[in-house]
Amino acid sequence: MPAFEIAPSLVSAPLLSLSDSLAQLRSAGVQKLHIDIEDGHFVPVMNLGTRFIEELRGSGFFLDVHLMVSNPEEIIPLAARLGADAISVHLEASLYPRRHLSAIRSLGLQAGLAVNPKTPLPDLDYLADRLDSLLVLTTEPEDPHSPFIPATLNKIRQARQWAAQAAPGLPITADGGVSADNLSAVLVAGASGVVVGRALFAGADLQRSIEQLRKAAGS
Repeated sequence: MPAFEIAPSLVSAPLLSLSDSLAQLRSAGVQKLHIDIEDGHFVPVMNLGTRFIEELRGSGFFLDVHLMVSNPEEIIPLAARLGADAISVHLEASLYPRRHLSAIRSLGLQAGLAVNPKTPLPDLDYLADRLDSLLVLTTEPEDPHSPFIPATLNKIRQARQWAAQAAPGLPITADGGVSADNLSAVLVAGASGVVVGRALFAGADLQRSIEQLRKAAGS
């Protein structure tokens, strides 16, 4: 399984002190940032995710972009042009996920598939040769304050069991409501990485928060 990785979610970051937050994250050894792009249709909120990508291009962080949009084919080339390093599209928004994953890879980026909590894990065999990562949402995407959903641990287990046979070493990331309190269970289920927002940015000392998460992970 890939090495454990924490990706701070910038949708939860305080905008007025973002530069200070990024400096703290860099000092803590964080290498990847998670950037949500929300269109107000696939999810009932909109954000400035594309602006984040553009501003952080060349920052040294790996920019992992999560498209929470109804028409990913329209946003994929834009996100790539602005500076994304990886793009995940939602299974629920794509009738042809293999086509979208191929489009992402054709732009030289890593391609990921995201799955909502209520969506059963599909047969992924036909996507295995196009898939660089799997993002399992562990809270309801419609509500930014939604708590962690324990039942999603079963989906992570299923995904890891599938990957062990069809895509060994596939990064599987849990996104939503992850904290030091439930991190161990998430990793035991089979996740190799986590997206952390509220639990990370709620405190002023981000380096300490990162250390607490790593301690909870046993790393």
